[in-house]
Amino acid sequence: MKPDKNKALMLACGSKTGAYDCEAPDQWRWVMVHAKDPLERGMAWVKSKTTAYHHESPFCVDDHGRPLYVQHMAADLGWAEQTARNVLSELQSQGRLKLKGKRIWYCADVPQAYQEPEEQPEAPDRRTKGERFNSVRSYFGSYVADFIANKPEEKQFLDLTTLEAWQNRKRDIFADTMAAVRMKTDPIEDSILVGQIGISKKRLPKRRHVDVRWVQLELVENPNPVQSTESPRTDSVLHSVDARAVLLQQQQQRPTSAPVSSSSALPSSSRLVKPAPPSAGATHETRQVKTAPPAAGAAYETARDELIAIYRAKTGELPAVMLLNRIETLLLNKGRNFEAFLDVLRPHLGNEWRNPPAFLTHKAKFGFLEAIPVPEPQLKLAPKCPRCLSRGGRGAVFFNGTIIACPDCTTSDEWREKVAAKMKPKTLTQTGGAA
Repeated sequence: MKPDKNKALMLACGSKTGAYDCEAPDQWRWVMVHAKDPLERGMAWVKSKTTAYHHESPFCVDDHGRPLYVQHMAADLGWAEQTARNVLSELQSQGRLKLKGKRIWYCADVPQAYQEPEEQPEAPDRRTKGERFNSVRSYFGSYVADFIANKPEEKQFLDLTTLEAWQNRKRDIFADTMAAVRMKTDPIEDSILVGQIGISKKRLPKRRHVDVRWVQLELVENPNPVQSTESPRTDSVLHSVDARAVLLQQQQQRPTSAPVSSSSALPSSSRLVKPAPPSAGATHETRQVKTAPPAAGAAYETARDELIAIYRAKTGELPAVMLLNRIETLLLNKGRNFEAFLDVLRPHLGNEWRNPPAFLTHKAKFGFLEAIPVPEPQLKLAPKCPRCLSRGGRGAVFFNGTIIACPDCTTSDEWREKVAAKMKPKTLTQTGGAA
């Protein structure tokens, strides 16, 4: 009896019994083309790439067995890629499919199919649960979204609300940063136009009062600004703190063995300040600082923080969030973590990284394959005796019709007596037989 390939496919998709039903391809094809609900169209597309004829795969593949991802789904259905991500996230929250890395897996075991429908708490902006999870996955990575998805329903809603509140606050911080930068750059522009060009810059009247709550900046150099009289955006240029002075004071108070953490190098009110570019006379010293790795005895809360500190020591700036998410995704797909990744990077810390983002990405992909284990030291064998070809002085040779201990390499009387005791009964037997 031939094995049932359809049952095997259902078991590979997570089914506990392997049960399946026949379905005409025109059914899912009609849904994919004519249905109004984007969730049903997306699920029909997943069926067409998994359980359909010439595919037969637990995850989405093309006719040649090559994996298909979210961008292929968006292209086939005429959607934007973000729309496809939202649909897949909502289907995953329903339990109808799973997202493992970049692959889209069909689920044959859907516990929610046997449960009564529950009223889901509505988000303030009327987004679906899948869209909220997709937002978390985009900002914080898949591991955070999956961790929240495994919690109870009430805890999921609370965690999603907390993260969304932080994202809104983060946007306010970025907006305040731009406003604080304009507070510093507008007087410089006015001083150039008034002092060097001879004309005052005209600006539109302020539509609202600028209230910088989160960020305060101070320029390293004082360009002697001149305040314009043509409706400036800001009311004062003195509403700031000297971030560089605070940073230098903290570095002097910190012990010499402690590293400069990527998240605590600046005070809370100035963490978004980028260091000023080096002067022409300090180019050589700055390059040495960039290529010097962190101290060997430095202590970090997590291996991720240590990687950020290494990147900052190499480049002089913080790594991009997309770079960290890309490295983390590659490590999770390989079943690795940041601790193992640092072991791969340590032999290269003293080298010059010409393109740090590309180097880190390459090491996250292939660094574990390039690492060759160091063989354990082997004990050297003693030389062989040229006469008996044995090692360690425990050889024997055939001499005058009997076996004796090798006279060339044997140094132990115990071994000579042992060989003689073994051969003595045999010698008497041969003698008695001859008589």
